[in-house]
Amino acid sequence: MAFLASREGRNDVWVSEVGSGTYRNLTRSEPRDFTSPKEIRTLDFSPDSSLVSIWTRSSDGSTTRRCKLSAVPIRGGPLRVYLPEVAEYDWSHDGRKLVFHTTAPGDPIFVRERASPTV
Repeated sequence: MAFLASREGRNDVWVSEVGSGTYRNLTRSEPRDFTSPKEIRTLDFSPDSSLVSIWTRSSDGSTTRRCKLSAVPIRGGPLRVYLPEVAEYDWSHDGRKLVFHTTAPGDPIFVRERASPTV
């Protein structure tokens, strides 16, 4: 499971195996622009469960550049931008495609093959 908690004085993304009683902070040392739970809209796993995806939006929601889909490896590693300027997203049932839309006029919808996060 993945969840947001302020266990060490700031909001971070944590993971745990249900029933294990152990928790790992995935974003402990990461500089990032989410500071409150209201700025994290969605936590999810990639189809192969290798990444935790984090869809964020600035608390004021004023600009599309403040919306993005980031990802962090489940085993630890750097937080990376997966898709910039994304308003909402979801994976296809088979996990091979990602559908998303931006906040551009008309809310255009895009479909993309699964890919590695960008740096």
